[in-house]
Amino acid sequence: MFFSSQAVRVARHCILVMSMALGAIASAHAADSTWQDVSDRGTVRVGVIPARQCYYWQQPGSTDWKGFPVAISRDAVDALGQAMGKKLKIDWVTTSWGTSILDVQSGKIDMFIGLAETPQRKQAVYMFGPLWTLPDVAVGRKGFNIDPTWASLDKPSTRVAVAMGTTSEQAARKYVPHAQIRSLKNSNDAILDVQSDKSDVTLTTAIAGLAAMQANQNLANMVVPRPLSAIPADGVTRRDGDGKFYQFLQNWAKKYHAQGDSKKRVLEALSECGLDPGRLPPDMQF
Repeated sequence: MFFSSQAVRVARHCILVMSMALGAIASAHAADSTWQDVSDRGTVRVGVIPARQCYYWQQPGSTDWKGFPVAISRDAVDALGQAMGKKLKIDWVTTSWGTSILDVQSGKIDMFIGLAETPQRKQAVYMFGPLWTLPDVAVGRKGFNIDPTWASLDKPSTRVAVAMGTTSEQAARKYVPHAQIRSLKNSNDAILDVQSDKSDVTLTTAIAGLAAMQANQNLANMVVPRPLSAIPADGVTRRDGDGKFYQFLQNWAKKYHAQGDSKKRVLEALSECGLDPGRLPPDMQF
């Protein structure tokens, strides 16, 4: 097949333009670095959710954030600063459970600590961790003894209150399908259901259960049913061009959790927000 010299020149020109375009795209992608952005700014934008006692909260009249994800975030930023060779500041940015992923993806925040690890979330953002794992617990009313097994609750006579759409409800459907599962609007309603003797036990998270027991004398005991039902909690950051920010945080999180630092921060925060860590089951894991 014969091509004219003009056709050859046109083809070469097209190839050159395409190569330049691809090179520009590759360069832009490589330049898309959260690590570099944070280093240039000297600040890390960290997500917080207002009025989530023990997790994220502020004392009345104070701008200082408290809570164990807050403390863990500070530790992460300190580690980042040491690696970058500079003192990094934190810019606390309010978000919500429903918008935190979008805020990370859009670059509104650089990282957020405290989301349960799911396959769907791992496709949308980088997740580093696990940082802690708080298992589902069973909290029973006075006079209702709970054995530390799901089998002891999986009876038609047992009334189990759960908050709709939560991991605790999923655990109830999986482990106690023969019980009377009462799905309520939220965790407060599930706790009230036990208080009023409409249910024998509620399934909830360990911290919510601890707070409920402290506030309600009719809630008498807490156990961690076996087999363990728990979803790890991670930190999240956006999927950028080089992954350097995520990779550093992943390596840091693995070491941080293994050393027991996460557990230390959780227990400190429980005491600070007025709860008694001593009432947690002795086999509680973090």
